[in-house]
Amino acid sequence: MNRRKIAKDKNKNQLIIGVRNRAALFEEAGAAFKRLDKKERIEPINRLYFPTAAFLWKQLSPQRLEALHTLRDQGAMSIRKLAGTLKRDYRAVHRDAQVLLSLDLACKQANGLLFVPWDSILIELTQTAAA
Repeated sequence: MNRRKIAKDKNKNQLIIGVRNRAALFEEAGAAFKRLDKKERIEPINRLYFPTAAFLWKQLSPQRLEALHTLRDQGAMSIRKLAGTLKRDYRAVHRDAQVLLSLDLACKQANGLLFVPWDSILIELTQTAAA
């Protein structure tokens, strides 16, 4: 089960992934609190931030992105079936699945099958984050 509450939009369930340092995170949070103080409505946005672009790409390797895409495209499946579909070693896919689960990019159903809860995942890199 997800540790984070997933904000749901009426039309789509989107996750935005990006790079933010602590200062930028605090600035973004401060701006949100100022809007709340003014009684402005803030729409919830699902975000996953990494401290550096290098760390983001380490966590979201091409193999893990392919696993996410396969789960999103073909629906819930066991790790063993995912490994067979990807034509990869079970242990490697199991390790990748654990990372995806820990980041809440994938979830497990009650029956143990993996699935992707997001309709879309947007990776957002600014020039300063990519450097």
